[in-house]
Order: sequence, then structure tokens, then C-alpha cells
Amino acid sequence: MSRNFLILKAYSSDNFSVNYPNGENMGDYIFNFKFNVGSPTFKKIGLRYCMIPYLWYNIQSNINNHFRAYSAATSQWFDIYLTEKNYDNFDDIISEIHTQLENAEAGLSTDIDFVFHEDLLKISITLNAGYRVNFNVFDSISNVLGFKKQIYNGANTFYGERNCDINEYKYNVYVYCSLIKPCLINTYSSDLISLIPLTNNSRIFYFGDMIYYECTQQQILKRDLLTNEITSIRITLRNMYGEVLPSNKSSIFILEFFE
Repeated sequence: MSRNFLILKAYSSDNFSVNYPNGENMGDYIFNFKFNVGSPTFKKIGLRYCMIPYLWYNIQSNINNHFRAYSAATSQWFDIYLTEKNYDNFDDIISEIHTQLENAEAGLSTDIDFVFHEDLLKISITLNAGYRVNFNVFDSISNVLGFKKQIYNGANTFYGERNCDINEYKYNVYVYCSLIKPCLINTYSSDLISLIPLTNNSRIFYFGDMIYYECTQQQILKRDLLTNEITSIRITLRNMYGEVLPSNKSSIFILEFFE
């Protein structure tokens, strides 16, 4: 069986131009070729290799930036949201928590005191009498901080039940390709060509790192090809919620065609 590869770099070249439907900083690319790059013998297609930048935040809205704090002084709950961005260390995260507590109520960061213990790799929360912290919310920061999804109360110091993890939230990356004949995945029609598994990856990714993913012959998903007349290809990177992921022009994809 002959092997046919198509290398796609996320910037225009002599052989194709690239459009960015969601902007140049998003992982959605349309490659327009100057000639047909298909062949009548091509039957299936798969993603052999890709290189994409890690450009999403470790603290994100609607994902892991939220907890609730109860003030005994005013007998009310406050929703505490951390600013969505990439945090370099836990000192930065603790500083942001204290800032948002103070924004909610003056003095609240004294009565609800978060501390990072570098020697233990744990976070502690010291509560004054009557004050509470509730991590049992949908977009909870509990896993990042190492706490259970529950309410903590009473005049006490609580340590996280497990180590804190600034990279706790890692996306699997779903790669979609317009050349795929849509197939049913969990009852939905999909042109998914590959999944890049990051959630079980022991590597710590930092903002701006490059992700390198290569499939072996045994791993590659061979999808039915929609057409042999290939003058345009759209490749989109999405998260588990179907949202387009941030990316840039450094992305590279290698597609393999099978006869």
C-alpha cells in the first residue's frame, strides 16, 4: 500500500493560502489549494502528526475559577471569581483569591485566609468563627487547590485533602477535518479525525509550550474520505465542550491518505 502525506502549516505558502474564520489567534484553519491535491485512489484519511501551541489558561471562566465565601459579619454569601488567565504559580493564585475576597467585602481575606505551603504542596484555609467556604459549585476551583467539593466551616485551619495542582485542568484536544465523511459518535454526526490526549499526560504544560502528537500505524484513526477532489480543507481544534481552542500560525498538521 502506498503512503501519501499532506503537510499543512498554518500560514500561507506557494501551494495554498490559509483563512482564519475565527481570527488568527484561534485554532480554526481553512487551507485553499491552487490545484487538486486529491487522487481517485484515496479512500480513507487520518491524522499522522500535529504540532500545536498550548495557549489556553489554567484558570478559566465557567471551568475552574469559582467558589463561595460566607461572611459572619454581614450574614451573606459571596460568589468569588478569579480572573481568567494563566497563573505561573500558587502565590499568584492566592494573591488573586485574597484580592477577590477583599473586593467582595473589606476584611474578608483576614477572616478567610488562604495560604500556600510549598514544602507540603498543599493549600490551607484558616476560618474565623462563623465564616465558611463552599467549593460545591459547578465551576469550582476545588481540584486546583486540592480540596473536596464541599463546604468548610468552623473556627479552624483546613488543609487540602490532596496536593494542589496548577495544571489540574488539561484539555483533551479534538481535531476536526472537513474531508471526513461524517460518522456517528455518541449519536452525533461528527467529522472528528483525531483526539490528542492530554488529561492523562504526566507532562506539565505551561502557556506557550508546544504540543507534539504523532500517531503510529496502529493508533491512527482511518476515516472515510468525503471526496477525492481536494481543493480546500478545514481543520478545527476544539475542547470537550465543542469550543474552538486558541492557537496561532505555528500549528502544523500532517494528513495521511490511504488507498
